[in-house]
Amino acid sequence: LYRGENNVYVRVADYKTGSKTFSLDKALEGRNIQLLLYLFSICAAKDSEFAREICKNGEKLIPAGAVYFSAQPGQISSASPVTENEAEELTINEISRTGIALGEEGVIRAMDPELTGRYCPVKITSKGEVGAGGKSREEMDEIKDALTDAMRRVGDKMRTGCAVAAPTSHDGKSPCTYCKMRPVCRIENTDGEEADRGN
Repeated sequence: LYRGENNVYVRVADYKTGSKTFSLDKALEGRNIQLLLYLFSICAAKDSEFAREICKNGEKLIPAGAVYFSAQPGQISSASPVTENEAEELTINEISRTGIALGEEGVIRAMDPELTGRYCPVKITSKGEVGAGGKSREEMDEIKDALTDAMRRVGDKMRTGCAVAAPTSHDGKSPCTYCKMRPVCRIENTDGEEADRGN
């Protein structure tokens, strides 16, 4: 949380072990929406206990960012002992940061005071320009509206009774090729042929 200009700015951070990359395109298709869903839900729930506690003076909740911090810590050899500070530095350097943030310098500095890029997925260039991933307030509103539409489409489809398991390919690979449930799945048999999708 960051307070400024009679607003309370909210960032949602999700810490992952392994590789998790934020994709705005996927979220707007209705996939991997949880990070944005948390952010916009928190800011929209004006009568929630959280909002009442945080905004005691009538401040407005503003969505400021949604970030995945993904860590894949490397091995530290006992043959080459490191200090606690060195271990912390190695760990920090192994963390990837992906997401979006409100492209306002005060908000970005609140997330990452030294503008190192360690705590915010959006950087400010030496010329003072906001880098990729920085969104205006209007763009954040457009993202919220597009996400709402995507969720509505998914909900409408589910209400019709359509609940087909249809995994989406990623980088040209079907998730079925590495799914542990493949031997018992109705979607694809072990020969890689389409199976019966009937009920």
